[in-house]
Amino acid sequence: MNPNQALWEKGDFTRIAETMRESGEALVQRIGIEKGLKVLDLGCGDGTTALPAAKLGADVLGVDIALNLVEAGNKRAAKHGLANLKFQEGDATHLHELPDKAFGIESSVIERFAGAGVSSKKISFVRDTFTFNFPGAPSMLVDEFREYYGPTMNAFDTAEKNGRAAELQKELEDLFDSQNKSPRKDATSIPATFLRVTVAL
Repeated sequence: MNPNQALWEKGDFTRIAETMRESGEALVQRIGIEKGLKVLDLGCGDGTTALPAAKLGADVLGVDIALNLVEAGNKRAAKHGLANLKFQEGDATHLHELPDKAFGIESSVIERFAGAGVSSKKISFVRDTFTFNFPGAPSMLVDEFREYYGPTMNAFDTAEKNGRAAELQKELEDLFDSQNKSPRKDATSIPATFLRVTVAL
């Protein structure tokens, strides 16, 4: 199995995605999705942004490497009666126009699109935010990541082999505590900044 596929099929990312649903809906509203627009959502998971885009009338194809998330996405689409939303398995790293460089770095994004003949003048950037909202203390959200999020599960597997699982747990709990913006101790709200890229063609 492709190691990326194994990573994202591990655990249950849908449980983590539940903490980002409101942010997915807000993002789709901000970028101006409307009826009749064709949307390709790469690395879509179970549809945190694909589903609200389809609800606004766009024709949406969600592509993810994890079969379990593709299945979960198609179930969500059927549950909401969205015939304009389809999920299928695919690996975004196989796209020839995507060299192995970080999407979060503006110069790398410009270089990628320049390779496809797109002028840097047509590319704009905005730092946007997804917020992880969880009805429990930050330490409980760490536990969710430890039990259900593939990359964190792998990190703990390695830490346990080296006798450092407790150390990793404490480091993550301290990190989540420091980033928590919720005024309540029994709730978690952690903003995560990402680079939103708009290309005018």
